[in-house]
Amino acid sequence: MTFARTLMMTLVSFLAITAAQTVQAGSYRHIDELALQLQEQARELYSEFKLHYRHVSDYRHLRSDGASLSRVASHIHSVAHRRGDIHHLESDMAKADRLFHHLEELVGRIEHDTLHPVGGHTHGDLHHVHSVMQSMESTLHHLKADVESLAHTRHSYQRHGRRYYGRLGVGYHWRRGGVHLRGNGVGIHIGF
Repeated sequence: MTFARTLMMTLVSFLAITAAQTVQAGSYRHIDELALQLQEQARELYSEFKLHYRHVSDYRHLRSDGASLSRVASHIHSVAHRRGDIHHLESDMAKADRLFHHLEELVGRIEHDTLHPVGGHTHGDLHHVHSVMQSMESTLHHLKADVESLAHTRHSYQRHGRRYYGRLGVGYHWRRGGVHLRGNGVGIHIGF
C-alpha cells in the first residue's frame, strides 16, 4: 500500500511539474519566434535606410539610431532564445519601443525636409520602407504585450518559510512525504 501511494504521488507530481514547464516553454518559444522576426525586420530596415536615405541631411542620425535599434532587437532575441529573465526582456522591449517611435518621427521629418532643397533627397520608392516599419511596429507591440503578459504571470513567493514557484499563482513544494500544490488561496497535499 505504501509503495502504491508513493508511486501515485510521484506520478502526479511529475505530471504537474511537466505541465507547468510545457506551458512556460510554449510561451517562451512564441516570444523567441517574435524576437527573431523583430531582429530580421530591424536589419532589413537598417539596410533600407542606406538604400533610400543616403543623401539626406540627417542620414548619420538615421543610420546611428537604426543601428541601435538593430542591436537592441538582436539582444532581445538573444535573451528570449536562452529564456532569460523576463523583467530584463520587459526593460529591453521598452527601450526598443522608444527607439522605434523615435525613428518613425525622424523618417517623417526627413521626408518632410526633402520637399525643400536643403533637406537632401531620397532614392527610389519609399513604400517598402513604410511597409517594413508597419510590420515591425506590429511585431514590436505584439512581442511587448506577450512579454508583459508573461512577466505578470511568472513569479515566486514565500510563505511559512517555503518558496513556491509557478505560473498563474500556482506553486508547489515537497513536504513530509508528499507534494503540496498551492494557488489562488487553495492548497492540496498529495501523499501520505
